[in-house]
Amino acid sequence: MSADRPPTARSAGRRARHRRARFWLGQIQAQPLAAFGAFLVIAWVFIAIFAPLIAPYDPIKGSFHLQDIQAAPSGAHWFGTDDHGRDILSRVMFGSRSVLVLAGISTLAALSCGTIVALVSGYYGGVVDEVLMRIADAAMALPAVLLALLILAMFGPGDLGLFASTVIVFTPLVARVVRSAVLPLADREFIAAARLRGERGPAIMLRELLPNLLGVLAVEGSIRLGYAIFLIASLGFLGVGVQPPTPDWGVMVSEAQNYASVSPWMVIFPALAISTLVIGVNLVSDGVKQLMLSLEQRGDDAPAQTRSVPETSTIPATGS
Repeated sequence: MSADRPPTARSAGRRARHRRARFWLGQIQAQPLAAFGAFLVIAWVFIAIFAPLIAPYDPIKGSFHLQDIQAAPSGAHWFGTDDHGRDILSRVMFGSRSVLVLAGISTLAALSCGTIVALVSGYYGGVVDEVLMRIADAAMALPAVLLALLILAMFGPGDLGLFASTVIVFTPLVARVVRSAVLPLADREFIAAARLRGERGPAIMLRELLPNLLGVLAVEGSIRLGYAIFLIASLGFLGVGVQPPTPDWGVMVSEAQNYASVSPWMVIFPALAISTLVIGVNLVSDGVKQLMLSLEQRGDDAPAQTRSVPETSTIPATGS
């Protein structure tokens, strides 16, 4: 009974799972900055979800006691208080909710709209491609903040205006990037085979093209999320985003700018919140890009030995 037995399906599956685990562990070890960025993002998501439970004070209710007005950081108020006696730590915690929710939903909407435009433009080409891309070029010709302000002038300040402006600003950018990935796929053999089978354009775009764009969409979505956070904070700073007294990081920085010299903590802590979240998203974006490259080079069942690529993360400017 010494003859070697052929490997069973269970043992083959176990080895495949081990290879996947080694691959993902290798990716984490090769990209510590991406892991750190994920930690920052997860921490802010946790704070946003559980803010009502962990915030020490009401973020809107102030104090009429003189000693609580613009109080410096202390054991009672870790981040100090603002000019209305409100606890800044509590307002920073609650402010993460509006930023993350608006940025996340608007990024998903812009990614969806941009992908639809890119699929239609890249697949049909010709006049359709020219018309759609010229409209996208016209939208991208305006700085992001200026275009957002024009849209907000129609919708008015508030959540709906922020959502609409972010989606309209980023949809043409997403469409441009995704279209560049659709064009080389539109002439491939599997698309011609789908046409010969009698499949219609929408079915080909959904079943054949879209699955091949998931890597591009993952990278583009992570990049746009960082831009969306920065844009929403910028619009809040200009006073056309989330309206007071609702906690919002951009609004907090705007309200505190007159007191920056005497109460710098009023500016520092909401600004740090914006910076840490945007940097975290950018680090994750860099990690996603490197992960997609590794998956393309080695496949999903690749061993853990991967090529290390330097991290190059930058804080986005709203004009991009």
